[in-house]
Amino acid sequence: MTIELGVSARLLAPAEADALSVRFIDYWHRLTQGHRAPSRRDVDPLDLRPWIGRIHLWERLYDGDFRCRIWPTHTTETSGSIREGSRASAMWPMPYGATVLEHYQKTMECKNPTVHRVKFAFQGENWTYDRVALPLAPSSDTPPMLLNYTVLGDRLPWQRLQAALDKVAEGKWGHGAAVKHVSAESSPTHRAMEALSGERRLVERVLRLWQEMATGQRWPTMANLDPWMVGDDWANCALVRLGADLWQSSFIFVGDRLAPAPDQSLDGLPLSTCPRSSVLGSLLKNLWRLRAHPQPLSVEGAAEHMDNPVLYRGVLMPLSEDGARMDTVFAAATCGEQRMDERSVQTGP
Repeated sequence: MTIELGVSARLLAPAEADALSVRFIDYWHRLTQGHRAPSRRDVDPLDLRPWIGRIHLWERLYDGDFRCRIWPTHTTETSGSIREGSRASAMWPMPYGATVLEHYQKTMECKNPTVHRVKFAFQGENWTYDRVALPLAPSSDTPPMLLNYTVLGDRLPWQRLQAALDKVAEGKWGHGAAVKHVSAESSPTHRAMEALSGERRLVERVLRLWQEMATGQRWPTMANLDPWMVGDDWANCALVRLGADLWQSSFIFVGDRLAPAPDQSLDGLPLSTCPRSSVLGSLLKNLWRLRAHPQPLSVEGAAEHMDNPVLYRGVLMPLSEDGARMDTVFAAATCGEQRMDERSVQTGP
């Protein structure tokens, strides 16, 4: 018997996570000292009471793998192959282990918290969980580590999947039983966005750059943002100077690939000059959400670009000169052609 298992994941902006996850990230930021990430020694177990039972601690090894040091009691029944002492690369099924290891390595590389939403698709059912990963720097007596918090979805689909995986692992379905990794089922909009894999990575690259710039501070400043670091992606970016009334805000810069029309410059103009049906206009409709919760905000939806219907994915990221008030927004977005059978599908607000 062959089990067809889909494993997919995406990087979330912190504002997309639940309230306890956001508090977990804020806790890490309070522990930062200058430009140094906190170490295991800086973490007081008493501070972690809101997340007890969902926290797991991973130690980075010399070969780039991670070993589980502490595994949460509330997650044991949904842990699959994970136990204290387990390696991330050894998680079973293998596609899941490879996905988790990649997430852990990228979190350590960017030196900032990350939030991933992981989805399993199995026999017509879906199971999803969110994982917050906080990087911990080495100290005199502790190695580099990840302090993670997990928000589990509905347990019933996972219990059914876990039972099937256990039968394969124990050989109860015979020697020919196997797990086949397939693409996870998704909505029409999600399938269209997955077709834009290169463009999807563009938004994730820009978000990762923002996270790197924010190291040691609540938000980056304009001075931290160097177009040379953004590279070719700069043409998909925009900068907005915020006003007291959001729609009295103005553009500082709009990249060529985000302009509503060819050769149209919006630099220095008010936001009201940008068509609300365009990709940029649609993305900026979410400024009120960013002002209410000033953390990177990912947005997906349908809009128009150069008079054509498109699906887009974008992100809004706060910048601040004084560290106390968001005064500028760094935006990035990319889009792809919308097929006729997808034009009734809308996502986002």
